[in-house]
Formats: sequence, C-alpha cells, structure tokens
Amino acid sequence: SGLASQPTTIEPFPTMYWLTHPHLRTLISQLEIGSTHNVRLLEERLQSCPNYLKSMEQAHVSYGTNRWELLTNEDMADIVSKWHWEGALGNERGVASIR
Repeated sequence: SGLASQPTTIEPFPTMYWLTHPHLRTLISQLEIGSTHNVRLLEERLQSCPNYLKSMEQAHVSYGTNRWELLTNEDMADIVSKWHWEGALGNERGVASIR
C-alpha cells in the first residue's frame, strides 16, 4: 500500500542548461522567488503586451526545437514509440518546461 502501489507517470525534466555556480544559483533564486515577485511581474507583463507574449512564444518553440534536435534518431524513436515523452521533449514545451 502507499505510494509504491499507486500508478505513476514518469516524465523527464526537459532542461538543457543548468546553472551550477552556487552564488549565481542563489542570486537567480532570489530574483525568481524574492519579495519583489519578479516571476509574477514578468508573467503579468507578458499578458499585457502582445509583442512580449509573441517573443516568449517564439523563444519556447526555439528552445523546444533545439532540445529535440540534440537527440539522436534512436533516442527520438524511443521517446515517441516506447516512452511517449514527445510532449515533454518536443517543441510544445519550451523555456522552464512551460506549456
């Protein structure tokens, strides 16, 4: 019983670039979740300006396409036919895996 008996869906976390320097990671985290709520403010800006939103949508497609193109043909085939992860690794999800 418990979590082990529950069906799970395993899906990859499709990040290509990882910030590894501890100080830079801390600074970025503070920007993202700090008291100024920068992520929320940027989301509001995206929704309020069609040009910003279009640029972000283009960045998402570009990031997703680049991520897919890094895979080998064999990996692509496995992702589609064996794992059904194309939604997670294709260009439907871009920066930060946002849909």
